[in-house]
Amino acid sequence: MLKEFESAQAQPIKYPITKMDDVVDDYFGTQIADQYRWLEDVHAPEVAAWVQEQNEFTEHFLNNCSFRQKLCDELEMIVMGETAQPPFQIGKRWFQFRAEVKQDQMVLFCGSSARDINTVLLDIDKLSEAEGEPLILGATAISPDGQTVAFMVSRGGSDWSIGRFRDIPSGRDYEEQITGLRLTRLSWDSESKGVFYFQHEISKNGDYTFAPYRPDGVKYHRLGTKTIDDKSVGGLTIAGAVLDPCVSEDGEYFLLQGQDITSFRQQYIFYRPAADLDAEFLLLQNPDKSPLSFVGSKDGYLYIATFFDAPNGRVVRVPALDPSVEKWVDVVPEDKDYPLSSAGEAAKLVGEFVLSVHENLANNRILLTRLDGRETKVIQPPLEGRLGSSSGAYLKIEATLSADGKEILFPWTSPFIEFATIAYNIETGTSRFLGTPRSHLDFENCSSEVIWGTSPDGTRVPVTLFFRKDLCSDLPRPVMFYAYGHAGFSVALKPYRPERVVWMNNGGVLAMVHSRGGGEFGQAWHNAGIGTNQQNTFNDCIACIEAVQQSGWTTPEKSCFTGASGGGFTTGTIMTQRPDLIAGSLPEVGLFDMLRYHILASRATEEVGTSETEEGFDTIFGYSALQAVRNDIPYPSTLIFIGQFDNRVNPAHSYKFAAALQATKQASERPMLLRVELDEGHGTVRRASIVRSRADFLTFAAMTTGLKVSDPVS
Repeated sequence: MLKEFESAQAQPIKYPITKMDDVVDDYFGTQIADQYRWLEDVHAPEVAAWVQEQNEFTEHFLNNCSFRQKLCDELEMIVMGETAQPPFQIGKRWFQFRAEVKQDQMVLFCGSSARDINTVLLDIDKLSEAEGEPLILGATAISPDGQTVAFMVSRGGSDWSIGRFRDIPSGRDYEEQITGLRLTRLSWDSESKGVFYFQHEISKNGDYTFAPYRPDGVKYHRLGTKTIDDKSVGGLTIAGAVLDPCVSEDGEYFLLQGQDITSFRQQYIFYRPAADLDAEFLLLQNPDKSPLSFVGSKDGYLYIATFFDAPNGRVVRVPALDPSVEKWVDVVPEDKDYPLSSAGEAAKLVGEFVLSVHENLANNRILLTRLDGRETKVIQPPLEGRLGSSSGAYLKIEATLSADGKEILFPWTSPFIEFATIAYNIETGTSRFLGTPRSHLDFENCSSEVIWGTSPDGTRVPVTLFFRKDLCSDLPRPVMFYAYGHAGFSVALKPYRPERVVWMNNGGVLAMVHSRGGGEFGQAWHNAGIGTNQQNTFNDCIACIEAVQQSGWTTPEKSCFTGASGGGFTTGTIMTQRPDLIAGSLPEVGLFDMLRYHILASRATEEVGTSETEEGFDTIFGYSALQAVRNDIPYPSTLIFIGQFDNRVNPAHSYKFAAALQATKQASERPMLLRVELDEGHGTVRRASIVRSRADFLTFAAMTTGLKVSDPVS
């Protein structure tokens, strides 16, 4: 441990006082105390005061670290610099998202040509100032004629958003605003007259923070009219499902893609001709209710990525007039070695081809297949990595044909590269970087290595290490383990993060654990880590930590563990089940009170389990981090992150877990800290907030593992 970490603890740590309640719940004859139940009332003044005390305490503790400012400076150079996304054309106009140096959120510009995109169309920071609200820009959608932008804004990063509209030629906003939007988008009709959207029941008291999912159905809003007059579309509502509306790129079909909120799985596709709002919907669904997603449509056929009768996924062609399973024809057959991605879009129609995305541990394998399925090529990018996406946690394939139709362009990323555009020549089969990859690492001096651990049931589990070769010649090194292990997502879905760059630039090693519950090896791998199999996820992570330590790369004193959301859940469980394996724990937006998971406004009960049944209680009690905390066990030093307006993971999980850890005997010697990001939700969005949050994250990780922080890399 670093000397200044030890000096920060020269005196016993005295935490803010947290009161305890005499609350006891009975779970099928087992009595469980819940001393911090009062912290579940997150809007209560006394809870707000407690949060303020916790934040002040954490700030004071971290401020004792001399290299905190160095880390902040390096992050600021990476995060707050000038940045731009590729320009795109809709109608006769060109658009581009850009941010100037130290600008908090991206600004949408428009112009008449690709070389003249200089008119500010949407600046959310200025809108926030004008309206006196901390607004966050969500999804945007330009009408097909390029005349109107529909955009979603939320307060403090909440999932609850409001849909608004701006006339592009005049820059003026329309009066109407659509409320009750959550985990949806605004999708224009093909004539640019209005948008489709999925609405939840509107909260009677105006507080949406932790309102449950109560679908009110798909609706259509005609631009320039009152939203109260919006018409329901098809009368479709499915209990426990969110329906995402969209119009196919060829304009032929209006689709509703349904995700089951208890499992994260997309299980339904309803569709009908886009030109006929009164037509009956047809249903596409896997007979076994396994995941499926829309790929595209052309010449009377739908192309669907499906995991039915194919645990590793395949792409099929479906006659639009008869979508019965018997009529499905394989276009991209199942690959036994490289499963389709199951986190969002798995494939996309690009010209006369299907571009499909397959998992290959931390990397993607990209295939290009003709629509008749007769020819498939493997795209070999210049460097290993993954398909880039600007769509949050879910993969959105942003591949397009070049203007001359000879190349396919798509974004590329990796732990070493923030952003690059790959141009793949269809005729020659070669690929190149279009422009210079954006990176804050000497990526040609970076490397990776795969190590395999063995779980208690004999399953071999890989962990991929990423590092700078010139800084890791001497072992052992500080290693930051990262895991997710949920929802069929690959742990490397979003590989590039600024804190990882700074970590590696200072000689740290990043270790991504490909545990069961993720999607690295298809649906069987995913299913082996959910529900009653959830413990496999944690066993896999423990096995990988031990394997990396036994290989000589690191030691328990130089190891820390982190993960966010489902990965935060994993982190809390790892640190309570095997506290001896790591020196630092940094769970973010995690689930810790699993006995009350179904009560605290959460949803994926099929994925992680529920205590509502005796069998479910027996299972979930074994890995609920809050109830696992014991007074006499020395847990690793811990810094918990949560957003004030997180309504995917209730902040009460983090509040109660922090309070329980601070009450343990060893907490006077090992810090147990809570950091609540005000005016943010499920993850930090604004760039200035990212700098502050990631600087504290790295400060704590370095303090606990002994990472030596150098001067910022210019």
